[in-house]
Amino acid sequence: MKTLIIEDEPHSASKLVEMLTKLKPGSTIVGIIPSVTEPVQYFNSHVMPDPILMDINLSDGICFSIF
Repeated sequence: MKTLIIEDEPHSASKLVEMLTKLKPGSTIVGIIPSVTEPVQYFNSHVMPDPILMDINLSDGICFSIF
């Protein structure tokens, strides 16, 4: 399972990574993106990850504007 995390708080992002690796040891974190603008670039140049874990309120906007 390849997971992308969109989270602007480093502590929260690391906790998500920790929980995910405990729950699903074979999973891979393909990236941690801290903004609304970067995921659009990521999706244009990478294969879509299996799940995407997102914080709703990011420092530069709301995550729903990504889609």
